This record gives sequence, C-alpha cells and structure tokens, in this order.
Amino acid sequence: ELQKKQEELSQKSLDNKQDPSQLQKEQDQLNKEFEDFKDQMKDLENLNQDMQQPQDMEGLKDQQQNIQQDMKQGSQQLQEQQKKKASESQKNAAKKMQEMKEKMQQMQQQSM
Repeated sequence: ELQKKQEELSQKSLDNKQDPSQLQKEQDQLNKEFEDFKDQMKDLENLNQDMQQPQDMEGLKDQQQNIQQDMKQGSQQLQEQQKKKASESQKNAAKKMQEMKEKMQQMQQQSM
C-alpha cells in the first residue's frame, strides 16, 4: 500500500497544476509511514532472532536505508520545487519498496 501511494505521488509530482507544498506534505506523511514500517520491521527482526533457524535479514536493512534516502531526497527536491527530480526519486523509492516486498515474500515461502 505504501508503495502504491509513493507511485501515485510520483505521478502527481509531474503535474504542474499540483501545489509543491502540498506534494511535500504528502511526501512527508509517506516518510512518517515508512518510519512506522521500519519500527515494525525491527520487531520482526527481534522475533526472527528468537527462531531456531532465523532468516538472514541484513539485506532488508540496506534496502530500507536506500528507500528512506530516496524518500527524503524526494521531499527535499519538492521543497526546492524540482518536481521532475522529485518524481524520479519517488519512483525509485516505490520500485525499491516493491523489490523489498518480493524479497520478504520469498523469505516467507522459504521458512514454510
């Protein structure tokens, strides 16, 4: 869901009729939602460590950092009214979210 919102915002950022300050507020809200997601992932990592055969989740941490960086960059670019660059950063974040989702689904299937 967060990935879809990020993609939609990426499209809205290309629309010259959109108010940059509103777009930035929306990006900041998505950044906050991603922070909440990261907190949930920490809880999941703790549960994972308690398992007899824990999954390797190190790659997910790197992906989270890359996503967060793209999202913050998008927010900064909106603040600077660089809509096209912001859209690109947002699109990259959404793509990386999709990749992380797929990786997590693979991990889930392997643990069954």
